[in-house]
Amino acid sequence: MGSNPLKVLIIAFMAHGAAGQYTAQLANALSEISETTVIIPDYANPQYFNKNIKLLTLSIPLGLAAATLKTLNPSFSKLLLGVVADEKPDVVHVVVEYRFWFPYAFLLHRKYPMVKAMPARSSMIANTLAALIQYVNNSLLAKFADKVIVHSAKVKGCRLISKLPDYKVEIVPHGEFAFFAQSGEVVEKGGRTILFFGRIVPYKGIEYLIQAGKIIEKQIADVSITIAGEGDWTNYEKQIVGDNHFIVHNRFIPDNEVAQLFQKASLVVLPYTYGSQTGVVSIAATFKKPAIVTDVGNFAEIVEHGRTGLVIPPRDANALAEAIIKLLADDKLRQQMGNNAYNLVKERFSWDGIAKRTLEVYEKAIKRRRTL
Repeated sequence: MGSNPLKVLIIAFMAHGAAGQYTAQLANALSEISETTVIIPDYANPQYFNKNIKLLTLSIPLGLAAATLKTLNPSFSKLLLGVVADEKPDVVHVVVEYRFWFPYAFLLHRKYPMVKAMPARSSMIANTLAALIQYVNNSLLAKFADKVIVHSAKVKGCRLISKLPDYKVEIVPHGEFAFFAQSGEVVEKGGRTILFFGRIVPYKGIEYLIQAGKIIEKQIADVSITIAGEGDWTNYEKQIVGDNHFIVHNRFIPDNEVAQLFQKASLVVLPYTYGSQTGVVSIAATFKKPAIVTDVGNFAEIVEHGRTGLVIPPRDANALAEAIIKLLADDKLRQQMGNNAYNLVKERFSWDGIAKRTLEVYEKAIKRRRTL
């Protein structure tokens, strides 16, 4: 670091699963080029973070409802603002949009340059009313931020982001998830296993994967379809009754098991009906697995069709089945795509590069604040 490194304060009210790993990897890379402090919930795993990061913890429940009640409490607001004031940061970066409410952005923005990471929509919210509330909250967060970071050009064109002045929005790609490779070797264990990994929520198109599975079974008898993630499985359970081709792990998957799931997979599928961005493709690439994705969000920007995976239309079980059969039937093609994906992620989405680009956004936010 230079003689006067930037003092960066990252705030994450959510540090569970992929959100926690994203925060840690970004902070770890930033800590090599800036003075980095991170505020995380007290349930977060401190072992994810480098020792040169200053970690501060606040008591924030994991559950969304409980976390909302806690973080909207005036006493919590006073505590948070006091902690931030003690750190005297040059810039404040909020890395996860949900659970961080706009009054905090308003209050912090009055004193500090502020950067906000923002998806196209609140992907964690399935309830319509809750999603509307979150959309309004996100709009206000974006309004009070000096800079808004999105992970792709396609997300920049979404309804929420497109309303913002062009100078405010910066594109910084989502970094790779080599984090998980620490729990296992990057090898292919063979077989004919399809993997869906992530939270079980309606927009991820699991019903189309189930429909595709019925088609695939008729041509590839020994196929296995693994679905792993926490969430409400009720609506899908009856669709696979008596079908032993499906293996379901309906729970939070710890890091060591994540590695095992991706090692065993032949390929990874993301049959989303909509979305903004994902870290699952990067995890797959870390384990040299090609991904079959739908053309939503930034997916077609991070999967090169025919080279690192396949891109298909959303809500099309036949296209999904056809793509899966194509890769399962051609070991050489599948393995080459996996190798290409691994190399692409290492080259284009390394955290060192992501950190440098993020630091440039911080500097732009600080410079703009000084000119106002």
